[in-house]
Amino acid sequence: MWVDVFWAWSVGIVGMSFLVTGNGALVPRVAAGVLLLLWSLRLGSHIFQRVSQETSEDGRYAAMREALGSKAQPVFLVFFWGQGLLAWGFALTFWVVGEQDLFTPPFVLLGVAIGLLAIAGEALADKQLSDFKKRPDSKGKTCREGFWRYSRHPNYFLRVAALGQLPGNRHRRPVRGVVVGVAVGHVRVPVVRHGHPLHREAGAQIPRR
Repeated sequence: MWVDVFWAWSVGIVGMSFLVTGNGALVPRVAAGVLLLLWSLRLGSHIFQRVSQETSEDGRYAAMREALGSKAQPVFLVFFWGQGLLAWGFALTFWVVGEQDLFTPPFVLLGVAIGLLAIAGEALADKQLSDFKKRPDSKGKTCREGFWRYSRHPNYFLRVAALGQLPGNRHRRPVRGVVVGVAVGHVRVPVVRHGHPLHREAGAQIPRR
């Protein structure tokens, strides 16, 4: 669904606005900005390509629509408003970076390395799922190959890896709490949302975001 495309891009836009308008040190802001652009553009483009080629509604949303019946449209409206709020919440990570005035160069380099590795891993997980879904024998099945053998949400956990380096920098205690909270939210939200029976009924339609 197109909302997934704009979700990925909106996180990038909001996050970049925090970095550009921030008053923190330049080096962490530039490093975070490069990683954010790579992540947002790659993920948004990947979902755009998939959605533009689909001939039917995403299995997750189709299952919700069928279960909700006449209540589907109002529920979807609130659901998509929530998606916008989540995009802002996830982008708070970059507000932290944008406002930090202390940083340790080795930690910044380590963070960039972890971020690049996480982005590459997320891209590989998306490719593994895409290749699986192209196979004739995959219909109605759940991908259990590659990274997907170990988790229903490898792309989410790889995203958390990109965030995991931020608390290691020298933040003030309340700010560190924001970073840890957002990182936990990256895990908690997909577990709650996509662990719901409506999403499990979607079978092979594993979350791609």
